[in-house]
Parts: sequence; structure tokens; C-alpha cells
Amino acid sequence: MVAGNTITIDTDAVVAAEAGTVVLNAGGDALIDGELDASGPGQGGLVEIDADRVGIGGDAHITATGDAGGIITIDSDGRTAILS
Repeated sequence: MVAGNTITIDTDAVVAAEAGTVVLNAGGDALIDGELDASGPGQGGLVEIDADRVGIGGDAHITATGDAGGIITIDSDGRTAILS
């Protein structure tokens, strides 16, 4: 799976509400070089990337921010990184 620099997946909230969820399940390798946005003014959202191998390119913008935080999870080859 390639999410190139021309792709934008945006589930953010524009009013004081919980942001959305972005889930990318590649079933193989994933190269992320675009925008994944699950931000909100209240509770931040969730961005989850699951692939055998995950590459994050220089043009990638991945965010799940909010006043009450958000979570980005990268699961690659059985290893999980959780950023909040």
C-alpha cells in the first residue's frame, strides 16, 4: 500500500466534539507520505497503521491531536509503537 503525498485522509472534528478514526491495514508493506488527520478541538482521535513493514516518508503529516490528547498507533511486524 502506498499513501502518496497527494492523498489526504481527514476525519477531524470542526466543532467541540471527539475527532474521528483513521485505520490503515495494509496486509503487506505500507509507505505513508501523505496526510492522515484525526484531530479535533476537544478529544483527539485515533490513527492506526498496521502493516508488515511501515515506512514514513518526508512529506507525511500524521496527527491525532486535541485538547484532551489523541493516539497514533503503528503496528509493524508484531511490534507496536503508541504515540499519545
